[in-house]
Amino acid sequence: MKESKRTFADYYVAVRALAEEIGVMNPVARRVWKLLGIDGPSSRDRSEPKRSAKHAA
Repeated sequence: MKESKRTFADYYVAVRALAEEIGVMNPVARRVWKLLGIDGPSSRDRSEPKRSAKHAA
């Protein structure tokens, strides 16, 4: 995935977490997010910073 697409998708980590929390993320919503290129892993906490493996440790 291009770096710019990854960065764009990373902006939505908090939004995905909120959508999960309030119950609006369902299979249809997940497909739409994937089609829009904003899908990805959810963070444990909405305030959790983005960390990469190369910066850890």
